[in-house]
Amino acid sequence: MRAMGAIFFSAFYSWAFQVRGLIGPRGILPAREIFAALSAAHAGWRGVWQVPSLLWLGAGNTALTLVVGAGLAASLLLFLNVWPKAMLLICEAAFMSLVCAARDFSS
Repeated sequence: MRAMGAIFFSAFYSWAFQVRGLIGPRGILPAREIFAALSAAHAGWRGVWQVPSLLWLGAGNTALTLVVGAGLAASLLLFLNVWPKAMLLICEAAFMSLVCAARDFSS
């Protein structure tokens, strides 16, 4: 689990410096536009099923920073073995959210 915590920390630390420029509102491929297009193309939960992300709730700079910050905090707590199952779940949800929103950059 400590290794997973260190790996997630490394990933979220990298995202901290890139997220606004890549998928932020003024980024190369804004996540807000991706979710708007998916919402228009797929009614109901089908879009959420195709792109599982916490960023459906909001994809502004604040939301992106919160997701990265939650991932950093959870990965650090996972490394310290504090509530490992819950922290692993938070890390997975935050990482999946970022990877799904950054489709072209994370494939």
